[in-house]
Amino acid sequence: MNTIAAIDAIAFLATGVLLGAGYFGLLYWSVRSHASQASIGRTIFLYVLRLAMVAATFWVIVQHGAMQLLLALLGFLVARTFARYWLRSA
Repeated sequence: MNTIAAIDAIAFLATGVLLGAGYFGLLYWSVRSHASQASIGRTIFLYVLRLAMVAATFWVIVQHGAMQLLLALLGFLVARTFARYWLRSA
């Protein structure tokens, strides 16, 4: 694996981690919003924002290839693991 390929792999992995952090952060806000009886419009907005963010980002990544998509999904799963750990310790 050459240097450029390694940098690309790290970039797609980091993109997945950042996307996952954003997704699970918005999920946390959405659940809190719903639990606090906030307006349904806010909850729906957060849901649509999460869905659009993930769909658009993964669509752009899939244009680069299957390996890049797998790396981004791995990063997303890493973010999920950290989110679960963070919620258990809170």
